[in-house]
Amino acid sequence: MWHKLADAIGTDENSVEDQLLADDRWDYIEKFFQVIFHPQTFKLQHSSQVFHNDFQSKGSKSLMFYYQEVARDAVPVMRVDAASTVAPGPAVKKLFITNGSQEPLLGLCMFFVRNTNEKEITNQNIANVIMLEF
Repeated sequence: MWHKLADAIGTDENSVEDQLLADDRWDYIEKFFQVIFHPQTFKLQHSSQVFHNDFQSKGSKSLMFYYQEVARDAVPVMRVDAASTVAPGPAVKKLFITNGSQEPLLGLCMFFVRNTNEKEITNQNIANVIMLEF
């Protein structure tokens, strides 16, 4: 997945990984890879006891990224005479995880979509289960 994002924004996979690992919304990626487990009732062989598996995870069917300019925050600087801040520098382009409702789209939007969240994603099926859209 990282190589597809890297190709889309014209950078390398390490840069993509660094930007996303620093993102506080990393849990969106974890939710994307979760699988839904349907509640089941089952009985062990040679036993009359019935077990109920009611664990149900809510795996996400989409994962969205924005690549756009973001303002640099003012950098606090401690000086001998007093604390002050340096004016923010020019905006920089950043790749980040989003749900699309917290910040406006001002650049490129890329998203991965799963055709089902009931099937585990593996190296063998990733090309058949996930699509990248712009």
